[in-house]
Amino acid sequence: MLNADGSFTYTPNANYNGLDSVVYRICDDGTPSLCDTATLRITVTPANDAPVATDDQLTVIEDQTGTGNVLTNDTDPDGDALSASVVTDPVNGTIVLNADGSFTYTPNANYNGLDSVVYRICDDGTPSLCDTAILRITVTPVNDAPVAADDQLTVIEDQIGTGNVLTNDTDPDGDALSASLVTGPANGTIVLMLTVASPTHQRKLRWSG
Repeated sequence: MLNADGSFTYTPNANYNGLDSVVYRICDDGTPSLCDTATLRITVTPANDAPVATDDQLTVIEDQTGTGNVLTNDTDPDGDALSASVVTDPVNGTIVLNADGSFTYTPNANYNGLDSVVYRICDDGTPSLCDTAILRITVTPVNDAPVAADDQLTVIEDQIGTGNVLTNDTDPDGDALSASLVTGPANGTIVLMLTVASPTHQRKLRWSG
């Protein structure tokens, strides 16, 4: 804006640096009024603009690793090179984040659910400016195999022994377990009341006599 008294205010366009100019006219108040023109030459010196970090999403399968690059969707108004670093580590896994934005995330064993990483991006301008964003992680569940443990039974000759073979067996996911007979005893009989959940995890009921 140029006022009649010669004072002015100049505002460059957002993020612009370089040359600009304004041609203006001055006129006197004589009779007749006479005028002349001149040029206001403007130099807009550059200033570093902060980069813009945008949140990221990652979906990874339980007990597997996930990879990606957090800088893919981040920008810098000046086109400066960007580098990344971890601000807050994940709670339910580990991450290796390289300066170029590439990363590898490994969830904790048998974990499924949500996790997150806060990271920072910085440009190479002067001074260097930074921004932060969040890598939001979803670890999808898979079924984990149950763990069967051997059992012991001591029974008096000509009497019946009872027990439960599932008492000391576990499942990482807390799934319900059932049992079935694979190989019966050679010197007696056994009755199992349940059906097995996984034929790949069996255990032997030991006969003592």
